[in-house]
Amino acid sequence: MKELASLYGQMPNGFLSVCAPRNGSFEVIQFYSVQDLERMEALMKELSREQTIYFGFNVLGTPPKNGRGTAGDFIAAPGVFLDIDLKQLDEGIHKANGKLPETLDQVLDLLSDETLPLPTQVLSSGNGLYFRYLFDRPYRFETEAERIVFQKRSKQFHRRFAQAFAKRGWTLDNMSDLPRVTRMAGTVNHKTVPAKPVSMLKYEEGNRYTIEWFDDFTAETVAPVRANRGRSTDLTVSGRRTDVESDKVDAKTMCLGCAWLRLAYEERADLTYPEWLATAGLLKHCKDGEQIFHDWSSTDPRYDEHEASALFEGIEGPTTCAYIADTSGAGICSTCPARINPHVGSPINFGRVTEPYLAGVLGRFVYVNQREIFKDLATGREYTKQNFNDHYVRYFKLPASTALASKLLTQVTTTAYLPGEQERFVNTFERGMVLNTWTRSDLMPVPGDTSVIEEHLAYLIPEVVEREHFLDVLAHIVQKPGKKICHCILLVGGQGTGKSWCTNLIEALVGRHNTAKVDSDTLGSTFNARMGDKQVLFLEELGLDDRAEAYNRLKMWITEPAVSVEEKHQPRYEAQTPRLMLGFSNRAVPIKIEGDDRRFMFIQTPKSPLDQAYYTRLFGQGLEQAAAFLHLLLHRDISSFSAKARPPMTSLKAEVVNASRPVVEVEVGEMIRNSEAPFDMELFQLSELRWKVRERVNSRANTSYNELGRVLRTHGYEQIGAQIRYKGRPYRLWARSSSEWLTAAPDVVREYLASNPSV
Repeated sequence: MKELASLYGQMPNGFLSVCAPRNGSFEVIQFYSVQDLERMEALMKELSREQTIYFGFNVLGTPPKNGRGTAGDFIAAPGVFLDIDLKQLDEGIHKANGKLPETLDQVLDLLSDETLPLPTQVLSSGNGLYFRYLFDRPYRFETEAERIVFQKRSKQFHRRFAQAFAKRGWTLDNMSDLPRVTRMAGTVNHKTVPAKPVSMLKYEEGNRYTIEWFDDFTAETVAPVRANRGRSTDLTVSGRRTDVESDKVDAKTMCLGCAWLRLAYEERADLTYPEWLATAGLLKHCKDGEQIFHDWSSTDPRYDEHEASALFEGIEGPTTCAYIADTSGAGICSTCPARINPHVGSPINFGRVTEPYLAGVLGRFVYVNQREIFKDLATGREYTKQNFNDHYVRYFKLPASTALASKLLTQVTTTAYLPGEQERFVNTFERGMVLNTWTRSDLMPVPGDTSVIEEHLAYLIPEVVEREHFLDVLAHIVQKPGKKICHCILLVGGQGTGKSWCTNLIEALVGRHNTAKVDSDTLGSTFNARMGDKQVLFLEELGLDDRAEAYNRLKMWITEPAVSVEEKHQPRYEAQTPRLMLGFSNRAVPIKIEGDDRRFMFIQTPKSPLDQAYYTRLFGQGLEQAAAFLHLLLHRDISSFSAKARPPMTSLKAEVVNASRPVVEVEVGEMIRNSEAPFDMELFQLSELRWKVRERVNSRANTSYNELGRVLRTHGYEQIGAQIRYKGRPYRLWARSSSEWLTAAPDVVREYLASNPSV
């Protein structure tokens, strides 16, 4: 039985998400069209070998820009489902373990006793059951009005079952919101050790329900279920109940401190049931909280004054940060400093701050001790204490010292750039709690056309070996974002060919915030912090002529994992070097390198641009294919690629190596090839060579005897024996290394000098 086909086989269009749990929420791995269900099933089964995998139950119109989507992104439902937890021996599996049925038979008996409908499909999730009530045709809601109607009916459907469950003292989580996810049979539930399989226990194809039946079933009015059921009983901060009226806090101040609560206010017309509970658990402890709760709730088309009053009366609270993150706020809560601050515990504590604007600061700033800065997690901006005082003194007195004196200000040891690490706060053995400044790109991979991008790369890098290596490098930075590539790629060619367009593409792949652009002047600057803590560093119009200085300056950034950097008016600190460095230049020799260099790869790009129509298409359509190109890179086989290996040798690099040699070395080589004096003699003195070389090079060139000796040895010459005296003068003579002159007797050498007086 093809499970997804049984759910979506009648859907003509739409998309489904494949997700994995991350940090209390769900991270989308891939979106699939409803026309591509077999590939979706295969991917889920493959991924579930290592991790728990879910899929979005309802159908999206198009893949959303962020996450699984909000209610407005969905266009259809194949049915509705119940997520029924079963009592487990391990108390840690379900929070409400003592208020759960134990077996499938108990649940079926309940349905029979309460004359409730039987499901079309029953799945074992490993620790519970999924009851799916499938429609005989997709329930479509492409307008906002239709969507609201379905949401109200779906909520009513769950309420009817929840009321029946409550009669037996059982809890039932609400699955009525549209972004809900579920598991697929054939995958594995990794919530326990050992993991448990997800399996289909029952499938009655003939037991599908018409949309008309669903409308009738959900049209009846039922009494509201009390709020203190299921996870809603776990709303309080231990030891911090605030039941005394005098201890009520200011709701606006609390909102300033809690980003999730501000978002809940903005979306108050479309909150899920658990989110609604969370707001009630907070407002219950605020001044005029009940009136505020009704004001918020009344904007929701599902609002019922009696139900809201009963909920507010029964709720206790205050809602904890942990509950909010676990319920629906993990996306926004993952960046909240309060989640690691034991002195916060609940947003209610921000409401106790006497200065409202200070509450906003405490809710989004972190103090980085080693760097002595305040970092705003909402904007990424950093402030010294003086900057902080200057900026916030208009809002409250002594901003820096006041904030630092509050236990609600989260402090970390330092910042760390950790590509690929999803957690914003990481507790390390060496440095304690650090703030991870890396955040992933918003670009989501989607299969699709990549022809424009591939065409441009083929034009830009015509050599197949070089282009394949470049693609491996791009695949590496998205597949293994934390692993450094220990060589720098330089694209060298004419102006206007589209080299720099690659920066636009890579910015989309890894996120523009994870990249930086610097020029030659920045490379030599003392204040180099902006080069660090980036995933990709672009070297624009690279042109560094001095070999030793430029080469030594860059090679540390290319190979070392971290370097010491400096910013104005701040202490030096350690920053991560870029995971990839990519340079662009129009110069034939952008940097001089050593002959045995393994840190640079030079790629020759075209010297002349194509016609304007080509670039209009590239800039108009190329980046539109970035999501598909990301998908291509994520699935590219890079098992034979090594980030530490020497890059392929290219013809351009050979030319650069040759051009990088000292001018004296180049000129001597030319003189040897042309048999110019003194190389027209079998023996010669170094002084004679020096005079000839000085005629060919500028005055700044190194023509010392030591340098000339080094150059001669590189070209296959050696000094013969000891010093020879002839006619009262000392001679130190040079000859080819393969010459017999190296072992000739002094008298034989004197005979040569006698016959060649010009030596």
